[in-house]
Amino acid sequence: MKIERPRVYTIAPGGHFLDVLAKKILAGFPLDETQDSRPLLSDWTILLPTRRAARALSRMLYEKAGHKTLLLPNIRPIGDLDEEHLAQNSEGDLPNAISATGQLFIMLELLQQWAAVNPQLGLAREIAASQSQCLGLAESLLELVEQVEIEEIGFEKIAEIYDVDLSSHRAAILSLLAILQIALPQKLHVENLLGAAERRSRLIRMEATHIMEGRHKGPLIAAGSTGTIPATRALLKAIANYQQGAVIIPGLDCEMGEDEWQNLAADHPQHSLKTLIAGLDIIRSEVLPLEPEAGLRNWASSEIMRSSQTTEKWHGILQNKSGKLPAALKGINLIEAPNRHIEARSIALILRHALEIPDQRAALVTPDRDLASRVKAELARWNISIEDTAGVPLTQFGIAALAQRLLDLVISGFSTANLVSLLRHPDCNLGLSHAQLEARLNQLEVAVMRGYGPTSGLQNLKTAFERTFLSRQENSHLHPVIAKLSDDDWQAMQVVADKIVSCLAPLDTNETIPFLEQLSRIWNCLQNLAPQLDYEKPENQKFLLIWQEIQSEAVHHTPTDAVTTAVLISHLLRKETVRNEDVTHARLAIYGVLEARLMPADVMVLGGLNEGKWPSQPDSGPWLNRPMRKIFGLNQPEREIGVSAHDFVRGFAYPTVYLTWSKRLDDAPQIPSRWILRLRAVLKAANLPEDFAVNQYWVKLAEALDESEGLSPVSKPRPAPPNVARPNKFSVTEVEKLIRDPYAIYARKILRLEPLPDFARQADPPLRGTLFHEAIGNWNKLQPHSLLPDCFELLIAEGKKTFAPFMGDPEISSFWWPRFKRMARWLCENEPALRQSLLHVNSEISGQLEFEINDIPHKLTVRADRIDQLENDGSQIIDYKTGIPPSGKQVVSGLSPQLPLEAAILLGGGFDQLVKPSNIQLLYIQISGGLQPGKIVAVEPPENMNVKDLAQKHLNGFKSLLGKYANSAQHYLPRVMPLKDQDEQEYDHLSRFKEWMLAAKINE
Repeated sequence: MKIERPRVYTIAPGGHFLDVLAKKILAGFPLDETQDSRPLLSDWTILLPTRRAARALSRMLYEKAGHKTLLLPNIRPIGDLDEEHLAQNSEGDLPNAISATGQLFIMLELLQQWAAVNPQLGLAREIAASQSQCLGLAESLLELVEQVEIEEIGFEKIAEIYDVDLSSHRAAILSLLAILQIALPQKLHVENLLGAAERRSRLIRMEATHIMEGRHKGPLIAAGSTGTIPATRALLKAIANYQQGAVIIPGLDCEMGEDEWQNLAADHPQHSLKTLIAGLDIIRSEVLPLEPEAGLRNWASSEIMRSSQTTEKWHGILQNKSGKLPAALKGINLIEAPNRHIEARSIALILRHALEIPDQRAALVTPDRDLASRVKAELARWNISIEDTAGVPLTQFGIAALAQRLLDLVISGFSTANLVSLLRHPDCNLGLSHAQLEARLNQLEVAVMRGYGPTSGLQNLKTAFERTFLSRQENSHLHPVIAKLSDDDWQAMQVVADKIVSCLAPLDTNETIPFLEQLSRIWNCLQNLAPQLDYEKPENQKFLLIWQEIQSEAVHHTPTDAVTTAVLISHLLRKETVRNEDVTHARLAIYGVLEARLMPADVMVLGGLNEGKWPSQPDSGPWLNRPMRKIFGLNQPEREIGVSAHDFVRGFAYPTVYLTWSKRLDDAPQIPSRWILRLRAVLKAANLPEDFAVNQYWVKLAEALDESEGLSPVSKPRPAPPNVARPNKFSVTEVEKLIRDPYAIYARKILRLEPLPDFARQADPPLRGTLFHEAIGNWNKLQPHSLLPDCFELLIAEGKKTFAPFMGDPEISSFWWPRFKRMARWLCENEPALRQSLLHVNSEISGQLEFEINDIPHKLTVRADRIDQLENDGSQIIDYKTGIPPSGKQVVSGLSPQLPLEAAILLGGGFDQLVKPSNIQLLYIQISGGLQPGKIVAVEPPENMNVKDLAQKHLNGFKSLLGKYANSAQHYLPRVMPLKDQDEQEYDHLSRFKEWMLAAKINE
C-alpha cells in the first residue's frame, strides 16, 4: 500500500549515528511507537553502506538491549560495496557477472587485436611492444566501463563525441574507445556474462521493484547511504514509499538557506544529498530529523563549507555570532606537523593517550595509506597492535610473497639480485633442510654472486660458477672466505646450484605457449621451491582463491611468454590485500574514508589533510575530457570532492577532533587541505586568531620523544695496536694506502677484515682495468723478444678470451670492447718504439725486497705489469693504466710511490733472474681506448736526481714511515691524505667517517 508521504529522515553529523539508529530500532522505528503489537525484531531488515557498519550496528543493538540474547534484524550492506545478496530476492535469471580478472583478460585480447589492425598509430605500437603499457591501458578502459555501468548510461552516445571537432590523434583514441561499445559487449554476450557493476545495478533495481510491488515483508530501513549510484537511489525511493519502510539520510543540512541549497556546486558536501532528495521526489523540508537539533558544531561545519558564491556573507554572519563560533569549535584541534614522520607520531600519541581514559574509543581516518602504516609502526613501540581496515598487501605474506619474488625474478630477466631475494625467502628450501640450504647459499653468494658475477640469466649463473671453480687455484686475489672452501664445499654448492637451475629453467625461456600452461609452470616452480608450505593458513588460502580464479579465467587469455605472464600475475597479486582480524583493537581503529562512515568514536583523528591527498585532485580520466563527459552523461570529477567533503564533515562533527597535516612531504613543501584553509578563513572573518584551534602539544611531544639528554658523537678512531700485531709485509700498492689511509691497513692487515665484493657488481672501471691488463699481459708473454707480424690479431684474440665471460653485459660488449680494439691498434702501432734496444719483456713478474726495521724483518712485494731488459744494461719499468696515471708531482713527492719502489726492488735484486740495471726508465702507459686511445707518460726525476736516486729516496721514505709505525703509540688514522675528499673509502662505514666528520664540522 502506497503511503501519503515518503518516509525520509536524517541524523545530524557526529559520533552518534548508529547509537541513535539502534535506540530507534529497539523502540520500534519505523513503526508507530504507540502500536501495541509489532513484528519480532528479527523481521526487521536494515541496509547500511558497509559491512563494517553492519557489524557495528549488531554490537550496538546488543549493548542497548542490556547484553541480552537477541534475534537480531537482518543487517546487511547496500550500495556499491556488496550487493550480491540481492539476487536472493530477485525474479528471473540474470547472466553471471564476469570476474574482474576475466574482464581484464578479455580487454587485453581486444587491445592486442586493435593494435594489430592499427599499426600506423603510435599508441598501437606501444601496446604491441610493452605488456605493462597494454596492461595499464586495459585497466584504465575498464575503469571507464565500470563508471558507465554504474551510471547506467551505455556507450550509445559515443557517436555524439565523434561529431565534436577533434584532432586526428583524438579520433584515434575514440576508435579505441569503440571497443567498449561494440567488441567488449559482444564478447560478453557470446559467453552469457555481464559486467559486475551492470549486474549489481540490475539486481538492485529488481529489489526495488520487489518492494514496490509489495512483496517485501517486515520493517525495512536504509540508513547512511548518500545514494550516489542511480540504482541505489531507485532502491531508496522504493523503501521510502514502503508502508513499513524508512530512509535515513546522513548529515543533511536542514538550516542552509534555500537560495544556497538550490545553487550547490558539485564539490559541496550537500550536493550528493540534494541529488538523492530530488530522486526521492521530495523537498528538503520534508526530511524529518531523528534528533531534536543538529548542534553548534554542525552549524560551524555548514559555515565552513558555505558555497564559494556566498562566502562574502561570512563577515556579517560570523561577526554577529563571534561568541557562538568558539563554543562550536570547542574540541577541534588543528595539528600542523613539520613532516609526515612527526605527523604519524603525533597521531600515535593521541591514540595512545585515548587508552588512558576508560572505555574511550579513538579512530584515525585517512585516505593516505602511507600515513596509516606509519601510525601502526609508531604504535608498535608501545606493543599496541591495531588493524588498518584497508588491509596489508597480500604479497607480504606466505606463498603470495614467494610467488611475487619468483615473478619479479622472471620479469628482471633472472637478475642475480632477484634470484638471491627469492632464495632467501623463509619458505624457500628447494626440498633441503634449512641449515643445508642456508650454508650453501652463503657460500654461493660470496663465491659466485658477489663481485663481477652474473648480473642476469640462469646460464650466466652456471658459467660464473664454473669460472670461479676453475680459477680458484690460480687467482691470488680470492676473498679469504672463497679461498677456504674445500672440494666438498664446492661439490655441495654444485648440487644446490643445479637444483636452482633445474627448478627455474622452465621459466627462463621466450617461447609463446598457452596461458594455462604458463600458469602450470609457475605453480610447479613454486611447489619445487617450497614443497613444505602450509596451504591452510588464511593468507595462503586467499592466494589459492586468487590463483584458482586466474586459472578459471585463463581461457580468456591468448598464448603468451613467461615474462608477459609474470607481469600480468604480479599486477593481479599486488592489488590484493589481507586483513588480520587477530590484531583488531577493541578501542582503537584506523579507517579508510569509506570504512569510517557511521563508525562510532569518542576521539576522531582526521589525518593526512594535505591538498591533493584529502581531497585528491579532480581527474576526468585519460579518455574523456569534461565536454565529453557532459555529452556522455557521466558525472564531473568534482562530485568526488563533494563526497569526500561530506565524509570530512561527518568526522568534523565528532566530540573531540584532531585535524592533522604535514608541511613537508618527501622534502617537498605542502599546503593544507582546502577545508583547513576554509576553517582559517572563518576564524579570520569572526575576528578570531588564525591559530585559535591550533594545538601543537602533540607535535612537541612527538619531537621530544626520541630526543636524548645530550649528544656525544663518536670521535675519529685512533687505533694503536701493539707492535706484535702490526704488519711487516706490504705490497707496493699498499704503501700508497698506508700513506693516504692508514686505517685501511689497520682494518685489512691487523683486524683481517676483507671487504666483501659488492653484490652483483656492475661493470666498473676496476673491472675494465683488470680485463685490459690480463689481455695485454698474456699478449706480452707470447712475444717476449720482438713483435710478431700478427701482433694485432694476437692481442684481439687474447682480448676475446679475457672478455668472453663478460660479453653478456651490454656495456662491456657495446662500449668496452670497441675501446679495447682501438687501444689494441694504438698499442701495436707504438710498441715498436718501446721495444728499441729490447732484450726481453718480463710480463706480470713478481719480486720482493727484504729489510729490517728496529731488528724486525720486513718485506716489500710487487707484481709488476712489465719490466723490459734493454741493451747496455738498462731496464724500463712499465705500468699500464686504464684511468688517468698519477701526475709527476705525485710520483716525485712520494704520494704515488709505486713505480719508484718497483725500481728500488729491481735495484735491490728482488726479481729472480733479473740483474741490477745500470739505468732505469719509468713509464706509465695510459690505455683508455677513448678518442685518444693511448698515451705514454715518462716519470721525470727532479733536477740533480736520476731514477736510482728517486727509487732510493722513496725506499728510505717508506722505511722511515715503517719506523714511525714501529712505535706502539703511532695511530692508524683514517683518511689522512685521500686523493679526493668526496671519494668513498673501503672502510668508511667501519670508521664511522660521516659521524665524526659531521661532529667536527659542528664543533668548528
